[in-house]
Amino acid sequence: MLYEMTGTIKLINEMMSFPSGFTKRQFVLTTEDDRFPQDIAMSFTKDRCALLDNFKPGERAKVTFGLRGREWQGKYFVDVDAIKIESLDA
Repeated sequence: MLYEMTGTIKLINEMMSFPSGFTKRQFVLTTEDDRFPQDIAMSFTKDRCALLDNFKPGERAKVTFGLRGREWQGKYFVDVDAIKIESLDA
């Protein structure tokens, strides 16, 4: 299932590469639609990392994403896996 969220880009990290060849680039989107804005960490993986090249902090964007969950040693983790990003400042 895919979701959409709009907000302001707060932070864009450098791309991380792993020995397996996997790449990941994390960014933070500050929500606008809540009474109390939230900073949501999201990430693009593999070929989608380049989608952040044309964005900068302070820019408004709409992000399409999916949620991915996993268990590791009795702990549970959730990743916000970004699929698409569109500028709202055009």
